[in-house]
Amino acid sequence: MIFPGHIAGGYLVTKLVIAVASAHRLAVPADQASTLIATGIIAGYLPDIDMVFYLLRSRFSTVPPKNQSHRNYITHAPLFWFAISFFVLGVGWIGSSAFTTLLGWILFAGTGSHFLFDSIEYGIMWLWPFSTRRFAFRKYLYQPEIIAPTGTIAHYLEEFTKVWNKRVTFVLEVLVVIAALLVFFHSN
Repeated sequence: MIFPGHIAGGYLVTKLVIAVASAHRLAVPADQASTLIATGIIAGYLPDIDMVFYLLRSRFSTVPPKNQSHRNYITHAPLFWFAISFFVLGVGWIGSSAFTTLLGWILFAGTGSHFLFDSIEYGIMWLWPFSTRRFAFRKYLYQPEIIAPTGTIAHYLEEFTKVWNKRVTFVLEVLVVIAALLVFFHSN
């Protein structure tokens, strides 16, 4: 999944966490709700922060990582983000801060949505640090040759027309974005 799907997924799970919190009488003040929603949107994309390292490595390395994936970095290991989430939850629990506790749950849900989406066709290192093997529900095997240089707009346009729009995750991404837009306009 790419950027729009991950941020839409982060938004949807954040709205769900806030709704569950409200149902359990944990009211979220309006001024904090926008911060929590922004955090959830960012959390939905946060595991892809490794893309910066991947692009720098592929740009400045004498041997570009052709068979390497940005999903092989630690930031694409669920345990890494779940440990951070539970640390934030612990801080919220110890400090009796409803806001910090919700922040921990939103970080957990947002990054979790990212991993679930990436697990459909790309694969995630669910067993890291014990294994770096990536698990996917359905591995996408067809990889056409991309001619444009990595990290350029031409590369992403070529990748979109040759790869992304032919994957199951593309359809799912469109549906998730539509769902997020419906929730957004329905709640505002």
